[in-house]
Amino acid sequence: MATSIDAARLLVMRAAYLEEKGLPFSIEASMAKLFASDIAMKATATQYRSMWAWVYERFTLERFYRDVKLTR
Repeated sequence: MATSIDAARLLVMRAAYLEEKGLPFSIEASMAKLFASDIAMKATATQYRSMWAWVYERFTLERFYRDVKLTR
């Protein structure tokens, strides 16, 4: 998960760098959004399956899971 999250972060930073330099960045931004939302969904689903027994964390994680699902 850490590797995928770092890769998503780098994609976002690359798109931001291109935008900052005034270069075309829409393709990079689209790739970053798609990849980051997929990774967020996978990471949240994995964490949800592993933490189902703890009630407080579970409700917090369920909220995050719903928020991530909206970005897809």
